Amino acid sequence: TNFANLGDGTPAKLYNSTDKGVIDVQMGLLQQAGFDGVAIQRNAPVGKALKNTATEDYYVNIKNACEATGRLFYVMYCMPDINNGDGLSADLVAGIKRDWVFQMEQIYALTSSGAYATVNGKPVVELWGLGYSTISVDRLQALELAQFFKDRGCYVIAGTPRDWRLRNGGSRTDFEDVYKAY
Repeated sequence: TNFANLGDGTPAKLYNSTDKGVIDVQMGLLQQAGFDGVAIQRNAPVGKALKNTATEDYYVNIKNACEATGRLFYVMYCMPDINNGDGLSADLVAGIKRDWVFQMEQIYALTSSGAYATVNGKPVVELWGLGYSTISVDRLQALELAQFFKDRGCYVIAGTPRDWRLRNGGSRTDFEDVYKAY
């Protein structure tokens, strides 16, 4: 790291949750503690081109560790906390669709794993952050995302503001049909 050395002069080291060995230990601890699995947080891609990936990647390491320990996993896209009205949300929706098809389904082949969480045989995907007043995805785009994942055979869940039923405070007032779609 670029941090100063510790008081005894040794270099400062940080925990790396993307390291294969760390992931293996984490999934082993989940198994020992009796937890069923994990949601893999994925920041929603905005305007990012697809990257070439290797099989030794964070997502593949999680998949392999879950398979080895009998834990489940699923992908949870996290929406960026922005609302700048510059068309970013259209790029965000396209980015999530592209990422799901090419990265998650094809390159990483996550949904083909027996450890990928399913409901009634449908792979689970979560969209976290829809319905917050600070998220730039509008009502129609949120419905478009729900339908996209359903058309791909997924079971779609959403992480919403805690007061989503009241639609006040930080929750969008125009999202009633969106909440019903998830």
